[in-house]
Amino acid sequence: MYERSAVVLERYFAESFYYSQKNKLKANCDNYRKLIEVLEKYQEVSEAEDKIIKECEDIASQIKQIQKNQGSLYRKIIKLQEDRNSLFENIDESSIELGKQLDKIEKEIDKNNAKMRPIDQEFIDTIARFNEKSDIRSECGKRRRKIEKEYRNLLEQTNQNINNIDAKDVTRIKNEVKLQNDVLKKELKDIMLKNGEKEKEPFDTNVIEYSIDFGEEVYKQEADTLIEVYEKTNNLLNEINNNAVKIKKYKKLSKDGKNKLEFLNVEKEYLTQFLDNERLSVGLGKKEHKKLMKEACNDFEKDTEQIKNLNKLLLSEITGEIDQRKYEELYKPGYLIELQKKEAEFEKKLRKLNLVGQILNPINWRIVSIEKIYSAFDNIVTHEYKRDLSKYKIEEMFERDEEENLYLEEKNEKNYQDNPKESKQRKKQKASRIDVELENSHDMMSYYDNLSEENKSQDENDYDENVYPNYKDDIEVFDEEYAEDDNEENEDDFEENIYRTFYNEDDDFYDDEENNDVYEDLETILKNRKKRASRLKGKRTKSSKKKGIFGLGNKNW
Repeated sequence: MYERSAVVLERYFAESFYYSQKNKLKANCDNYRKLIEVLEKYQEVSEAEDKIIKECEDIASQIKQIQKNQGSLYRKIIKLQEDRNSLFENIDESSIELGKQLDKIEKEIDKNNAKMRPIDQEFIDTIARFNEKSDIRSECGKRRRKIEKEYRNLLEQTNQNINNIDAKDVTRIKNEVKLQNDVLKKELKDIMLKNGEKEKEPFDTNVIEYSIDFGEEVYKQEADTLIEVYEKTNNLLNEINNNAVKIKKYKKLSKDGKNKLEFLNVEKEYLTQFLDNERLSVGLGKKEHKKLMKEACNDFEKDTEQIKNLNKLLLSEITGEIDQRKYEELYKPGYLIELQKKEAEFEKKLRKLNLVGQILNPINWRIVSIEKIYSAFDNIVTHEYKRDLSKYKIEEMFERDEEENLYLEEKNEKNYQDNPKESKQRKKQKASRIDVELENSHDMMSYYDNLSEENKSQDENDYDENVYPNYKDDIEVFDEEYAEDDNEENEDDFEENIYRTFYNEDDDFYDDEENNDVYEDLETILKNRKKRASRLKGKRTKSSKKKGIFGLGNKNW
């Protein structure tokens, strides 16, 4: 059993650039990003704690001043009370004079008491603020100690990991990235072709070559980004040791490096889909497989050109060398819309054929991948770099009829399960359409039952010509190509080939539960195809086998 080509390619480039060994450079990149985040949090919480400590100290100074003012008034009042008390002990003084002195003392006491009341309220309010700030200071202290512990652990982890990276290996990778190594690509091509040499249908050489060329660019960019982060990590650690960290410049690289790698990851996903599609198409036969791979390589060239355009835009956003003209030239939102238009047209044709089972669009791998490419790009430039893409968007270039809208709604119904009313309405629409189809099906069955054998044969001809216009032409092609293959054994070999291609338990593709019913659908299609071939056998003088996996012929597919 062969290994997936995407896995072989990734492993080879990773080993060639050395950065995959124990994931040191990738681990360093993750450590760097986490260290910057934690260091920023640590600085923020430390600054917050210093600020709250300063506020507490200021409030404490205010309290001391209030206490000082209150003490001064208290001493005055005590002195006045003593004077008042001494007057009560002086009985030799005239009553008139005593009255004047007591009135004067009482007025002074009242004046000081009036000053004491606002001081009391100010003291109460200041104490309340001090208690509140003290609680905040306590919480800040807890957060600071927690983040400081995390920061110290991560700092130690980063130091350990970067010390295990050999500087000579880093220099070798930097040189490798700059070189155009044809020997490396030839060696990888031989490895990938040898990987599938025991397969009944060998790997397509053009697909391998295209994927190697594009893969080399992607993995070189990834290696270059990892090296840049490695060098910045060394600088950061030195500044931390000298207690002179300027977090802003490191924070920018952390964001830019993360965004670069994120976009490169979706590019690698596109490459994986391209390579996996090559194996999924072998069941169609050697001739059809070669034809599809030629088309896939042409599409691959166009797609990778647009992917590189988006990559250029992202790098321009990172460096700040971006303007509206670049977006108008390189963004091309219509590129994705054209693919979605092709998908809609394909689904519309399928519904008209009324086929049993599920048939994937031959360019489904492109549509899914390019959607992810644009989605990742849009998300990065809008959220990370605050770019408004609305002025570069265009309206959909095609309109769907009512029947197609219902079909797409049913297809995406699972996305609306959180809205009971919406889901209920879709179920009613679906049930209504099923009732109509069942009624039409019942009428058709009754119609066939009432026809004579001669009329049935004539009606079958009409049906085939209406639904499948190229039916007669394809029958002649099939008769010429399969004149000597009119036997049941070839049919069994054909089905076995389908089974091996689409239902291999060792293949990673079928680890996904969503794809478990692919072979069941194909088996159903093949059975229906056999029935139809048997029904038309009286009209053929040669083979009943019809070329093409779904029995639809080559002219429309």
